[in-house]
Amino acid sequence: MSKISRTLSYQTLILIMAGSTLLNTVFSLRKTTPIENKTQTLTEIANRFQEFSLNQPIDEFGLDYEREERALAGLTQASVTNPYAPKAQKDSIDLLFNNSVLIGQVFTPNLGIDANEKPVEWYNSFSNGTVISNEGHVLTSWHVAKPEIFPDYRKIIVIDGQKNVYEANIIAFSERYDLALLKTNIKGEHKVFLADESVIPSGDKVFSGGLDLEGKVEFNISPFRITNKDEIRLNRFTSSGYFRGNQDYPTIGAEGTILANPVVTDTFSRGGYSGSLIIDTQGRIVGVTSMSNTNTTSASSATNIRKLITFYLNGLRETNKK
Repeated sequence: MSKISRTLSYQTLILIMAGSTLLNTVFSLRKTTPIENKTQTLTEIANRFQEFSLNQPIDEFGLDYEREERALAGLTQASVTNPYAPKAQKDSIDLLFNNSVLIGQVFTPNLGIDANEKPVEWYNSFSNGTVISNEGHVLTSWHVAKPEIFPDYRKIIVIDGQKNVYEANIIAFSERYDLALLKTNIKGEHKVFLADESVIPSGDKVFSGGLDLEGKVEFNISPFRITNKDEIRLNRFTSSGYFRGNQDYPTIGAEGTILANPVVTDTFSRGGYSGSLIIDTQGRIVGVTSMSNTNTTSASSATNIRKLITFYLNGLRETNKK
């Protein structure tokens, strides 16, 4: 046996012994670590993620603080009652759908060449979002909007209920609370209100819902528009359930998404429903769907939505002063 072979054999043996020791330690900890330690570990992990961030440089988007503040001011505090509250639960659900949009990301390697030479390539599926102002602000989950690969060739696309397509930009986000605030050119009056989830009794009825895409979208990118509108359908999905409470420790999803201090419901959720709203019987936002398991759905709370919007407005105000 050569010297290199002997050396590699010794190194391999050491690695095996070290790995065995590490595995034994992990299994030992798994047997002995109490729930409190697990909660503490999850909290420490969540705290490593940025709480709130502006998409820099924010001044490149040409946003005016006073105009943005007027559009979002009503969402920086909880609404005790919704002055436009529907009298029936059906109207609450309709209100939810009127603001629902689909959000997808496209990989566009042909940008800057000829938009009609090659088809645009999707690299992830559609999820949900909600228009929350009459100035084109869209609320969704961070894991729906965040750039995964090739950010220079990636576009966020928003599709409304009439199958119109809009390009969107991330203007603020929270890794810790799995939230993203987008800006588009969608116009219209979209009145939404935020609940105070901390005072909602466990067992109160809540609703979730949004849009499902049936069919494959084909479109041009200059400008973005769907070319096969008659071949696709946008279907509504709804789920009613009950508010289960406020969780004081983080949840981690199967794909590694972190969600600190979620609200928990038993509304139904599955892939593609991320970013959709959960509302109460008055149509007020309780949370934004983030992840689910067999029996429950975890959502980013209305409190953290308010904090994100407030952070964005404060950051934009300071930027406009410069």
